[in-house]
Amino acid sequence: MIHINLIIGVLTMLTKIQQLYPNSILMDHKSSILFSESYLWFCENQNHEVWLGIPSQDIDSKEFALLKSFLVFHESIPKSHKDTGWFEFLFKHGEVPAVSKGHRYRVLQLQFSGKEIDNENTESALKGFFSDDIIIFWENKNRMYIIDKEQKDQLNEEELFSISKTIETDLFINVFLYVGKNSLCSKKFSNVFLKERAFFNYALTLSPQERVFTFEKIFPQILTSHIPEDLHHVLFANIAEIFKDGPDLFVTIKIFLENNMNASMTAKKLYIHRNTLQYRLDKFSERTGIHLKDFNSAVTVYFACLAFEQSTN
Repeated sequence: MIHINLIIGVLTMLTKIQQLYPNSILMDHKSSILFSESYLWFCENQNHEVWLGIPSQDIDSKEFALLKSFLVFHESIPKSHKDTGWFEFLFKHGEVPAVSKGHRYRVLQLQFSGKEIDNENTESALKGFFSDDIIIFWENKNRMYIIDKEQKDQLNEEELFSISKTIETDLFINVFLYVGKNSLCSKKFSNVFLKERAFFNYALTLSPQERVFTFEKIFPQILTSHIPEDLHHVLFANIAEIFKDGPDLFVTIKIFLENNMNASMTAKKLYIHRNTLQYRLDKFSERTGIHLKDFNSAVTVYFACLAFEQSTN
């Protein structure tokens, strides 16, 4: 009875507000219309029993700010005109988009941070790097998804990293990118996407200094974060102390391992001479007794690098 009375009270308040906006809509359930950009949607509390939708052109900035001060505002999701049901498919267990059947796709997830994001400019800038076949929609003002159809000249991870850096420079924002796997578009595709989305969210907390993520990059980080504290200390304490004493040594070792222990590539990325690189590698081996050319040693040290990085974030 208390719950019913609460709903009646909420409905009464929203009904009074609705009377001030003749073109508004009052709904007692969450509908796909909530994702329409032409309405501003409010509910009384986080239980979301009743929704009030006000046409965006009927409300000015002061009224909007006032309503947001005592109602919960639902941020509608900007959609690309080419969406064709992808949002409903991925997030709402909808039907597989008809145009996608029989084809393989990947989902590129982009998270933006920094100043207020201009969705339209950001979307336009990114479209210039892709073919016309991509589909773009937004989960919110800071999270974009690109549905990228598999093809011979599909952009690789390095090219995507370059694109993200270009966007950062041009628009003065931070770009974080998760590169999903190409998969046949079927009912299972949405489950794969939701797992990748969870991995991405986890990675953003574990390694906020990274910019481009894949499952292969994230998985070692997840494993490292779940190592028990006692084992963590036994495995990595000595290496962590060395990294604390020499931050440059930590960066050098991590990049060396991430670049397949290729000295030339590592020196290039660090902007140092190969002799300088070799000096640092030798210094690490002398202090730890670990030789990185050994596979098992390299794997252990890489986990130590991740553990040290997570402890300093």
